[in-house]
Amino acid sequence: MIEKNETEIMKNWSYTEPPLMTVACITYNHESYISDALDGILMQETDFPFEVIVHDDCSIDKTVEILEKYVKEYPTIIKLILQKENQWSKGIMPGTTIFNRASGKYIAICEGDDYWIDPHKLQIQLDEMRKVEDCQMSFHSAIDQWEDGSKKDSITTKQANGNRLFSTSEIVLGGGGFCPTASLIFEKEAVLNLPQWYEEAPFGDYFLQIFGSIKGGALYIDRPMSVYRRNAAGSWSVSMLNIENKEKEFQRILKSYNDMDSYFNQQFHAEILQIKSELYLEMALSYLISDDIIKFKQTVKDSYSLTPKRSKKLLLSYYLRSFPTLLKGMSKLYRKLNKYIAFKG
Repeated sequence: MIEKNETEIMKNWSYTEPPLMTVACITYNHESYISDALDGILMQETDFPFEVIVHDDCSIDKTVEILEKYVKEYPTIIKLILQKENQWSKGIMPGTTIFNRASGKYIAICEGDDYWIDPHKLQIQLDEMRKVEDCQMSFHSAIDQWEDGSKKDSITTKQANGNRLFSTSEIVLGGGGFCPTASLIFEKEAVLNLPQWYEEAPFGDYFLQIFGSIKGGALYIDRPMSVYRRNAAGSWSVSMLNIENKEKEFQRILKSYNDMDSYFNQQFHAEILQIKSELYLEMALSYLISDDIIKFKQTVKDSYSLTPKRSKKLLLSYYLRSFPTLLKGMSKLYRKLNKYIAFKG
């Protein structure tokens, strides 16, 4: 827990009601990480008031115990939503619950296993967003931190040299990993009253980026201000190492893309076909790793047929699909396959 008390955090706020910014923190079994997330939020130095709404999705570890200690110390700033039953398992997006209760005009996101490292993050993002007409969304680069120590920490989401405004088309093509979740700030107006299919999507942050960028694009700020933990215990990406889990998620993701395509009257149809082609290829490579050659061949063919924009990886996989042993045996490619065993998101 940081040393600042509430008075010190609030001393530079120009007004007190209502808070201009709501920080949405979704957590589930994050007892090892939640203190880092909350400390990164509470260290923010702003000239505007912010609130923190933490939605705990019925954790069964000590996460709630830690949260209650923070609320006792910061009762004005931190508000808790404690579920008695896990909402995610019921197909309910925890983020939507927070959005509906948010007092702020803007919503920032920091999930319980990620954290912010720059005390000026919120102030910088809001100031830059206000300079761009109709801008309802901003994001920034982040540091990937590998919990298992398998790789060195690195910035993997540097999308431009300097600040840049990205179009919705570019956001769609970028996939869910283009904008780090803990970097996102939206105008609340952009993420309220979302369609029903959003609630049924397997993950929400990617689609939030699309809704947030529709009106005025997505502003990228070229400054790493958060940390994304990879392979954190209990994380979604770890669960996707299981091929059966990934197959189920694959079908749900495809349905979400089809729903989105219809919702926007095929405005981004070409982009969606491109992304679906990439998803099929990722699934095919997972089948190859799992030695399911029949599914590998068919899924590579499906990927190839979806779009004329074919990557070298897709072309190589397609033309060598009848020689899976050779393809898998290529040591350099095989090492790279592990990069694609989890979907973007």
